[in-house]
Amino acid sequence: MSAPNLMTLVLKKDYTPFSLFPLSIIPAYKAFTRVLNGTSQLVSNYDIEIKTNNPNAQYYWPSVIRSLDPIHNVYRDTPSLTPEYLFYRDHAECQYCGHGLTVKELTYEHVLPSSKGGTTTWGNIVAACTKCNSAKGDSLPKGPWSPRCKPYTPTMWDLIKLRKKYPIYLDDESWKDWIGDWEGEVKIIPRAA
Repeated sequence: MSAPNLMTLVLKKDYTPFSLFPLSIIPAYKAFTRVLNGTSQLVSNYDIEIKTNNPNAQYYWPSVIRSLDPIHNVYRDTPSLTPEYLFYRDHAECQYCGHGLTVKELTYEHVLPSSKGGTTTWGNIVAACTKCNSAKGDSLPKGPWSPRCKPYTPTMWDLIKLRKKYPIYLDDESWKDWIGDWEGEVKIIPRAA
């Protein structure tokens, strides 16, 4: 059985993706194994047959599976502070100069500097570009160093709503059925098999 370069979308028991940060996908060969061992249910296939030595068996690579594991089917109410979550909470821009950021360009900026007792928590961190983060140093949040938006602790539902305003890239057209209403651009970019 030769595994192509295909990915499979993984859904929770309620048929929603485990994650949109990033999208919950696994290699198709791993998804096929999960279906065979009974830990996941097949939802849809690619039109690419799995080559086997058994002439009586006909399988297709899974495009979407649904996890049957009840333990991993719940979102945490308060998400961890990660660069990707911060990117969406702060609308993909530096909270000082307004410059657009990518997740990789984003730096954590302590509103109240750590040298003055500031903590690395949602309520004290904002997204900043490297230039502003360096320039602010350990200045207090006054004047140009007051963030554009007051930092707050988002819920996972806040973040999902914000995430849906940005583009998403999907490997298969059938995945659109599982991401819900999407305000941002949805692009289908299939991987080469």
